[in-house]
Amino acid sequence: MLNLIRAFISPVIIFGCILFFPIRNIQAAELQDLTEIKTVAEQFLKAQTEVQFQNQKVKILLNNLDSRLKLPKCPKSLSVQPDIDLSKAHNTLLVSCHNDISWSVRMSYQLKRFSQVITPSKTILKDEKISESAITLIENDISQLNSYFTEKNSVVGQVAKMTILPGQIIQSNQIIPVKFVKRGEIVNLIAEIPGLKITSKGTALNDGTLGDSIQVKAIGSKRIVEATIVSEHTAKVTTQ
Repeated sequence: MLNLIRAFISPVIIFGCILFFPIRNIQAAELQDLTEIKTVAEQFLKAQTEVQFQNQKVKILLNNLDSRLKLPKCPKSLSVQPDIDLSKAHNTLLVSCHNDISWSVRMSYQLKRFSQVITPSKTILKDEKISESAITLIENDISQLNSYFTEKNSVVGQVAKMTILPGQIIQSNQIIPVKFVKRGEIVNLIAEIPGLKITSKGTALNDGTLGDSIQVKAIGSKRIVEATIVSEHTAKVTTQ
């Protein structure tokens, strides 16, 4: 009986999955066009990436199927199931036929994404405050980047943590906000209550940028207060 089953059933191995089809059915049936499978996958990916990456250029590199693959022609529309995260540079998707004789093939592909991103137009030195004239927008491959900037105002006024060369893509770990207050310097202290505004001087006990909360030691009273940085060298006392 086992020999009879082996004579009737032919195993087909597709990317590590074994699918069984009757030999006589495969030989008699019309075979699935592998080019059609790839076309369906490409159309699906193009539609998905146009929605997900609207402001980017996307290049899809879909690998060909093994030409030795023999599949029964699917009488219905093929279905496509992608991996969850399309943004990965290397990915796979599953193309399937759901019919009396079902089959699935997994296809690998690569997405290359391009966008206008901020790069230096000249060498930006460590600790340099970045000006608008020091940066420009250039189209670059961002497929494998964790961070990048597309708006100049996100970078202008920031301070470089390291030297950044022309052509390099500026990333978030390369810049920090400029310090509006430095530890040890004298700052203007503002305290406000309804109908009254008091100004004084104090010594900053912390570094900070706009909006940061720092401690300031008042020069006259020596009292330490919490204050919020509102501009360069100026902090407003936090009222309880």
